[in-house]
Amino acid sequence: MKILIVRPDKLGDLALSLPAAAAVKERFPNSEVTLFVANEVMDFARLFCAHFDHILGGGIEEYRNLLKSKKIDLAIHLADYFDYAWESYRAGIKKRIGDRGKLLYFWIFNLGTRLQLDLKPETQLNLELLAPLGITSSVENLKIEFPAETIKISGKNWIGIHPGTGGTNKPWLPERYAELINSLPDKNFILLGGKREAPLSKFIEERSKVLNLTGKTTLPELTYLISKLRIYIGVDSGPLHIASLLKVPTVFISPTKSIRPERWRPRHDRYVVIRHAEICPDKKCSAGACPKNTCVEAITVSEVRSALMSML
Repeated sequence: MKILIVRPDKLGDLALSLPAAAAVKERFPNSEVTLFVANEVMDFARLFCAHFDHILGGGIEEYRNLLKSKKIDLAIHLADYFDYAWESYRAGIKKRIGDRGKLLYFWIFNLGTRLQLDLKPETQLNLELLAPLGITSSVENLKIEFPAETIKISGKNWIGIHPGTGGTNKPWLPERYAELINSLPDKNFILLGGKREAPLSKFIEERSKVLNLTGKTTLPELTYLISKLRIYIGVDSGPLHIASLLKVPTVFISPTKSIRPERWRPRHDRYVVIRHAEICPDKKCSAGACPKNTCVEAITVSEVRSALMSML
């Protein structure tokens, strides 16, 4: 049987789905399992090549061409994209798994589950989609293969900070990250992220003693560095979900009302959520687009420091 797992979206979404996706090959070891992802996360996906026969990347055109060149028996859509689901239907794939709770295109999926979004962790929602295949548990400890050449950090007990967000939430104030670092002079802090977070990290670096590797790593290098952390600190983002995937103890800063930490929390037990969303008087939360900082300013340095220290 030829199985295609479709997850062509952001880094964090892919990281959250990998434990469930890897379970497909364990359930059907003699099948040919292909993982299709977005081009920009290909290097990250390839770190987990031990769990798939093929890992391919691209957009909708590449996906359409893949279906033309390869007969697929089962398509598993772990992401909610109508165009990809439609192409699977048009290609005549006999078994198509997806969220049958989608009002406009539930009929595309002849297998699957009606998911209750926001009520359960994202990792569990991914797993529930696989229930028709008899898959009831994810792969807890994924095999990961880092490149021989990667950035190394010496010493132990590094505390990692990603000062940005995935784009839908609000970041914690950079001056408070700097204050947190300065309040713990005997701890080793490292700033991580991509070019988008570079201005925030530069601001923090100029005001504290910290190793700043923001924008200086590839995705495999970023993943390696996160795997070596004693604790990860940050808001909902791709790096936070990599930390979750690797079971790194996490201080999860979740300021806004509309981003539910119950859904996006780490998949392990060693995490603390810091949140005061109830302080915001607005009934409707626009999260990252909101011009106010009420929910962000409510999160103090002392409570983040206390959460961090509780996990050391």
